[in-house]
Amino acid sequence: MENLKGNLNIDGMGTSAGGEFDTINIDGIGTITGKVLASMVDVDGAGKFQESVISDEISVAGTGNFKDEITTQVFKVDGMVNVAGNTTATEVIIAGKANFGGSLKSEGIKIEGLCDIKGDCETEVFDLEGRIKINGQLNGDAIRINTFYKSEIGEIVGSAIEVKRSSNVVSQVFAKVFDIVSDNNLAVNTIEGDNISIDYTDARVVRGEHVVIGEHCDIQLVEYTGSFKQHPRAKIGESRKIERKVG
Repeated sequence: MENLKGNLNIDGMGTSAGGEFDTINIDGIGTITGKVLASMVDVDGAGKFQESVISDEISVAGTGNFKDEITTQVFKVDGMVNVAGNTTATEVIIAGKANFGGSLKSEGIKIEGLCDIKGDCETEVFDLEGRIKINGQLNGDAIRINTFYKSEIGEIVGSAIEVKRSSNVVSQVFAKVFDIVSDNNLAVNTIEGDNISIDYTDARVVRGEHVVIGEHCDIQLVEYTGSFKQHPRAKIGESRKIERKVG
């Protein structure tokens, strides 16, 4: 963004009416009551934004409370964030804890912490090594869920979908710190994709072209049009091949 009007720095406690800025730095406790247009929003302390925020980059290492929508190129969370409205970003990186009251839309999403999304999540690449709860649909081209946390997703739709159990030592320590139970599967209503390979998953329906079901799965129904493989100890209520429609 060009021709913006200087910087806003809040080191102690402060309030701003919002507006156009080059950089917003909040190291203390700051409240922005109006709309924000900025090149960079950096929150190392506690920041509250009462209206919409449009920025090239938003970085939160402290606590960020966004009462409206966010539009940004890069959204980085190393601390704790609450966003009441919808979030649109080119890239989302979450290493802390984030709550989205609306939908989340991004080209690429990488989560190594905790994330709750009340609406839908739409992305091209979704990479999770943490805990996720999505009330709506997760839709993406490449979806990789690598977790041993208790995660919940309403529906997963994608081209390539992989679910497995994380062996990352950092993730295990993170789970203990937050007292997260580590023996729960991903719970999802429906999974639909072209190439599906899942383990540690409980689902009502898994539907795809090529489907691989691992040992620690409990699936009520599997439908496939191409190939199907299952571990001998996987729990599957019913599996059936669906003929492809021609023409």
